[in-house]
Amino acid sequence: MLKHVLDAKEPYIYEDSVNALPRTERKTAEEGGARLTREGGRDLVAESAVLFAALVENSLTIADIAKRLGVTGSRIRQMIAERTLYSFLLNGKRLLPEWQLIANERIPNIGDVNKVIPQSLHPVGVAQWFHQENPELYVGEDPEAIRSPRDWLLEGRDHAKVVFLANSL
Repeated sequence: MLKHVLDAKEPYIYEDSVNALPRTERKTAEEGGARLTREGGRDLVAESAVLFAALVENSLTIADIAKRLGVTGSRIRQMIAERTLYSFLLNGKRLLPEWQLIANERIPNIGDVNKVIPQSLHPVGVAQWFHQENPELYVGEDPEAIRSPRDWLLEGRDHAKVVFLANSL
């Protein structure tokens, strides 16, 4: 799956490409403040690719999700068009992350949240936002009892808070 995702990604400039630059162009770029070599630390491109591959692996096709929800493929396509089901394209194939479901149902009120998720967000960003604890989503008066947007919805809490947060993405 990782190879499939990497093959679909746009190319990035790595050191081999930089080394192909004429010495004078490299020197000019470096003097201008460009960093042309990767220094230690996290490789965010690789991390993103791994997360995307995992998301793709754990996503469903229209037919799969229709079967799980007990509806037709047409109804799933309609929900995608209405943006009540989140989906993304990979190599022309529409995929729907499974984390929108609990058993064979959609998470309560997730459709209202999906409608306001900016379509420009990368699928990994959407998945991370739904799964990361958000300090604005705390239970009762305890600011330490925070929830992720997905968990907040699963617990049946006021989905308007999650919709509000999604509007600010």
